[in-house]
Amino acid sequence: MSPSHRFNCEAYKISKTALNHLTVEWANQLAEHGSGQKRTAAGQSEAGSNEEGWSVVAFSPGWLRTSLGGPYVEHDVEYGAKAVVEFVGRMGVQENGKFIMDDGTSPPW
Repeated sequence: MSPSHRFNCEAYKISKTALNHLTVEWANQLAEHGSGQKRTAAGQSEAGSNEEGWSVVAFSPGWLRTSLGGPYVEHDVEYGAKAVVEFVGRMGVQENGKFIMDDGTSPPW
């Protein structure tokens, strides 16, 4: 492995780690400030939906057929775009701070 190729792999891994950490930090800040909660007329709190609150998530559309993924990867870019749009359409505050895969699973951090 050439030094430049090794550097690129390390930089990619570090950038992913930083993004994951930022996701958790922002999610925790939102939770501390009550984002994603709405108050009923009786003053009780209940979980809000996408329209009432914010959620911060890391979403992976999976390994896609791109110049990075290569020509033999199962899913194309359109699959990835559709996965993101469908997830955003159904997500709520309960996903705040999670890492979500294209199949809906949420592996532990």
